[in-house]
Amino acid sequence: SLSAGYFARGAVVEAAPVRWTSLNPDRVTVDEGGGVRAMRWGRAAIVATSDDGSADTVSVGVRPHGTWG
Repeated sequence: SLSAGYFARGAVVEAAPVRWTSLNPDRVTVDEGGGVRAMRWGRAAIVATSDDGSADTVSVGVRPHGTWG
């Protein structure tokens, strides 16, 4: 599962609760706890948005089992 935090004065600080959103739910879904589930092969973007509206995006790739690269 995913987790989010932020930096304050050079140290990682645990973030307030975030809302997780998959920009490609046909490829990857993400639940409210940050659990990720692959739906099909390809790349997907997941956004974490905090209560104050700040957000960041992570890109993930889904490949068939046993393939690398």
